[in-house]
Formats: sequence, structure tokens, C-alpha cells
Amino acid sequence: MMKEYWIHHGDRAINPAILPARARSWRGMRSIVAGVLTLVIVLPSPVLYGDEVDDIVNALKPTPVDYAVWAGNLLKATKDLKGKPETQVRLYAAAYELGLKRPAGYATSIRAAQALVQALPEEKLKWQQKLLVVLRLDWRRADRRRKKQAGRVYVESLIAVADEQAIGDDPSRAVRMYAKAAGLARYYAPHRRPEIPYKLKDAREQYELRGRLKRLQAAVQSNPKNLLARESLIRLLVVEFGQTASAEKLLTPDVSEVLRTYVPLAAREIDQVQAAACMELADWHKSLVAKATLRGKVRALTQAMAHYRRFLELEKQPARKVIAKAKLIETEKTLRQLGDAPVVLGIADVRELVIAAVIDGRSDLHVTPTGIHWEHYSYSKPGMWRREVTPILVNGSEWSPEWQNPKSPRGRDTSKPYRLRVGHLDFKLELLGGPDLPAVLKRYHTGGTNPGRVSLQRGEKEMIVSITDSGGGAGWYCFRLIRLRD
Repeated sequence: MMKEYWIHHGDRAINPAILPARARSWRGMRSIVAGVLTLVIVLPSPVLYGDEVDDIVNALKPTPVDYAVWAGNLLKATKDLKGKPETQVRLYAAAYELGLKRPAGYATSIRAAQALVQALPEEKLKWQQKLLVVLRLDWRRADRRRKKQAGRVYVESLIAVADEQAIGDDPSRAVRMYAKAAGLARYYAPHRRPEIPYKLKDAREQYELRGRLKRLQAAVQSNPKNLLARESLIRLLVVEFGQTASAEKLLTPDVSEVLRTYVPLAAREIDQVQAAACMELADWHKSLVAKATLRGKVRALTQAMAHYRRFLELEKQPARKVIAKAKLIETEKTLRQLGDAPVVLGIADVRELVIAAVIDGRSDLHVTPTGIHWEHYSYSKPGMWRREVTPILVNGSEWSPEWQNPKSPRGRDTSKPYRLRVGHLDFKLELLGGPDLPAVLKRYHTGGTNPGRVSLQRGEKEMIVSITDSGGGAGWYCFRLIRLRD
């Protein structure tokens, strides 16, 4: 029992902070609630869900207000339990279940589910789906004032859950999710509409690929001498699933010499491949593109580019370097010709970054190969102008940064990263304004942009866009980071 957080009442223990005021003043109800909430939160047993929580809570005969109050107080109690993650998880789960029972508790249930998505990465999809349940309820019950915002959050969550399912064991569920999101996005999240067809097509392709994989595996298992099925399975594992180690195990003396030569090389770490082999391996990866799906094309082209770059690092002969450089440029061009779909799906590096934000004082946007984050120095933080949440736009998508000190909207602070496939930091800076403004920005702002100073600094591992808004109040800043060769 956690005596540092719980006081004793008879043979039971209870944290009085989690009880509604009516229960604290009524001795009999206090005893019952003490036993119930101690059972749900403290005992080192599996988290209670659904009917188990119903049985316990129904014994109290609560009013509709009680559900929301109990859920809210359970959620607040997590702040006193830092360093005790297992107890926090039980508490979050109980808060989710209680908040789900009445509309007044939906907001608490949403926060509890979001906390569980972060706290239990191995159960991320499960809790994303539970979050989706309460977001749908909240959207359907929202009044006219909140309807659009609740709908936008619901659509964003639909797409997030579908993204997880698309790369999971059953992409068919992702197809249904994307189809539902496409219908709602028209009204609630128009900025997400352009990407949904790409995601829907990709989910269908992944569903078909998994069926093909199962059929080929069954064919090889039933007849190991089926050379056609074995070679097709090896190529499928390499190109579409990136499982070169599994493909290598399927090699036999009967398969083609090309596969016996390059699959073992592809299974190695790139720094273990010699220069001459890098060029040949890159050429082989390019040869696999023609019959691949979009993800397979991107995977093969990305591997080819990586091995061309490795060859350029190791090779000493200028003539051979010129040939490799030409092949690298051609491969990069081929990848760009695939259009926006690879970037939307997060399987290729972005070609550009278009950022729009309200800046007050000085803020630096740090750009790394894996994402972006803010380093803020003075006045209001980006996204928190005048204590209001003003979204930052990243390639048309809204971003409300999480800060290390979220309670203060001003002062020096660092945000958590916004994950993005940036890749090589070969960008140049362009300021945008007037007719160059992205259409999505015009929904938030119609005035001028970039009233202060904006500059780009380059480093080995990051680029920094430094913004200094020196005038009175804050200003809208909009700029583009575009690849040097585009």
C-alpha cells in the first residue's frame, strides 16, 4: 500500500484528493468509495476494464456528475505518482472507463487515452482505437460551436489509427478507416483530403502484398523445389518488405546467380560493403523498381542512392566517381518523379518544408534529418501567442508543439520534436508572402508576413532557421526550405 499518498480509514486506504466533495462529507459513501478506488488503482493486479469497472462503480449508484468528477480526480492524482508508472497506468485506465460513461467525462477520457498511448508504446494501436471511440462520441455530442474542432480531431485520429493498421497485420482495416476519414475530411479537415487517396491506395496494395506473401510461403513450404515460387518470394521479401536476412535464408544452389550474389550483400550493413560492390549493388536495387509497388520502388531507390553515396565516399578514381555521381542524380530524379505520395506516406524524405507560425521575440527552428523542433528565447512561444493556441503549419498540417515547461506561454524553452523524414540537409531558404502564401495559411491569416529578420545557419548535423521579431507584438512568418537541386 502506498502510505506516502494514501490515508487510512478503518481497514481501507484512500487518497482524499480523488473523492468528490459529497463523498468526503458523507462518511458511509466515503468508506465505499475508498474501497472501490483503492481496488481499481492501488492493488498490483491487471488493469480493470469494462464490466469489471461497471460492477464496482454501479455499487455506488452514482449520479451522472459523479462519473466526470471521479474520472477527473483520478487523472489529477497521476501527478502525485511520478516514478510509479504501473500505478499511473491503472489510474489512467480507470479514468478512461469512468469518463466514457457520460458526456461530461469525455474530455477526461480523451486525456487519459492520450496518456496511455504515450505510456504504453507496445499497446499504442489498442489505445489509439480506444481514443477513437471517445473522440467519435465527443464529436457526435458536440454543439455547433465545438462541432468543427471535434470533427477535425476525430478525423486526425482516424488517419493516425489507419496509418498504424496499414503497416500492421491487417491492412484491410486501414482501408475502411481511410474511406471513413475521406468522407469526413471534406467538412472537418480539408487540409488532409489530398493525402488520403495516396494512403488508401497504399493500404490496398499492402493488403494484396500480404496475401501474395502468404501464398508464396505456402507454395515453397509445400514444394521446396518450386524454383519460381522461391525466387519470387526472395524478391518480394527484399523489395516490398525489406527483409533481406529472411530472404538470404531462402537461397539455395538452384536459384539464379544474381540472387545468390546480391541478396547476401544487401543483407549486410552498408559500411561492411566494399566500394566496388557498392556500385554493383546500387545498380541491382535500381533494376528491381519496375515491378514494385510504390513502397517497393521507394525502398529500392533509397537503397540504391545510399550505396551510390557510399561508393562516392570510398572510390579514389575520378572517372568512376563521375559515373557514380551521374547515376545518383538520375536515381534521385526517378524518386522525385514518383510525386507527393512517398512523402505523404512517410516513406521518402520531404522535398521541401513550408513553415508558417506566429513569432513573438526570438525563436530558432532546428531542422535535423529526423524532424524539427523549436528553441525559444524570449516573449511568447511559437504556437502560444497571447496564451492562445495558434497552430504552426508544417507543409499544410497543424502542429501544436509540446514544451518542456507547458505551464508558461513565455520565456526560454525547448519543444519536443515534430517527427518528419527530412533526410539530407541540402536546403535553401525562401521567404513567402502575398501570392506565394500557401492556400491553407490564408484560412488563418490575410495580412503581411515576415516583418522581422529570418536567417539560415548550417551545421554538420542540423540547420537552424533563426527568426527575430523585433517590432511591437507578434508577426506571421512563412518560409520554405527547398532542396538545392530542385
